[in-house]
Amino acid sequence: MLIYITSGANENIFDKICDKNNIHLTKFKNILNLNNFYSKNNFENCKILAVDLSIIGNTDDEILEFFLKFRQLYDAKIVIVAIGRKVGDMLLSKLVSESIFNFIISEDTFLQNEEIKKCILGNNQYKDCVKFKVVEQTQNKENSNKLNVIKGFLGKINKSKMDNELLKNEKLSNINNDIEEDNKKETEEQEDKQPVKPQIVERVIEREKVVEKKIIVRPKINTNKLKIAVCGTCSRMGATTQAFLIANYLVKYKFNTCYIEANGKNSLSNIKNFYEVSVDDKNKKISYKWLDIFANVTLEDLPNILSMNYEVFVFDYGEFLNTFEESFASADIRIVVSGAKFWEEKYIRNVFKICNTYKDINFIFNFVDEEEQDFILKNMEGLKVYFSEYCPNIFKIYNEKIYQDILKNYLSLNEVT
Repeated sequence: MLIYITSGANENIFDKICDKNNIHLTKFKNILNLNNFYSKNNFENCKILAVDLSIIGNTDDEILEFFLKFRQLYDAKIVIVAIGRKVGDMLLSKLVSESIFNFIISEDTFLQNEEIKKCILGNNQYKDCVKFKVVEQTQNKENSNKLNVIKGFLGKINKSKMDNELLKNEKLSNINNDIEEDNKKETEEQEDKQPVKPQIVERVIEREKVVEKKIIVRPKINTNKLKIAVCGTCSRMGATTQAFLIANYLVKYKFNTCYIEANGKNSLSNIKNFYEVSVDDKNKKISYKWLDIFANVTLEDLPNILSMNYEVFVFDYGEFLNTFEESFASADIRIVVSGAKFWEEKYIRNVFKICNTYKDINFIFNFVDEEEQDFILKNMEGLKVYFSEYCPNIFKIYNEKIYQDILKNYLSLNEVT
């Protein structure tokens, strides 16, 4: 299904390609606020979400936040209809920075149809849209030029000051010579009586830059080869995001940690197109900064990975119903990621039906309003329930207090190693 939020002017641009390729097209006209639209609709069957920016009344930051939130929860392609927008557009630049590349911008009918075909039937890549990030380079260049102008201006002022001082000193020297020739003795007597005028020297003292270093203390780990299993109540619920965030949290505290993609989706194979990584094809290992990532892992791969010298293994099992049940149950720490929309309630019930013991499971809820949190806590009384922050970047640190609480039985924060 292709869901299209459209204005009247661009209403029919997807009609032909959808008819030709048997794609179900659903249109929503004159949607001004994306957040209101999101809260009132179910996107579970959506495969492509197309949004015409010309009709949207949200700010650029609100639009960007909407797409990031949508992408985290739904496995759907995002297509941006931005007809008439040019290179240098700030919103398009921000979208490219967040790996959203499918843009339809051309006003020429032929070129526009080519863009539609590529966005709907294929996918744009970073190389197709990198031109939209020129705005940042242009801004940096402008700032650099301004800085050079300021430096040059200050240099001219300083040179002018020095020239004036030299000219002044030269005139004084000539006057003194004349006085000495006319009356040397008188000059000497006057020189003895008059104090010597001190020479003023301008000094520019550059202050030493003080850099404040934060020392990260490594807690003591109370087990050998800690295994953490993460899954979502349904697909696109944010299990991968939480698994990466936990791994990053552990790396911050200097634990030798790896992330294991055990959901059968092979979603990480194209990570090398977006980040500077090193790849070990033999072991299916990708390394980024201080984190090792094992992509598209099968049951047959696990013995080899578990034999490696890692202190913590973070398993991403994807959707709960597709997990390796024994592996999930045998993990030291089990985490289930869930949503709180009314259509998501049935999925969390599957966890209670299947798991014999679920009081030791840590439930992390995404995108829950504060008013709804009290309701959830009341209905899940006695269980371990947490509410995640908004986490748009999987390689940054979020939810520190949550992970500290979840890991407290295995990491002794009061003991330093």
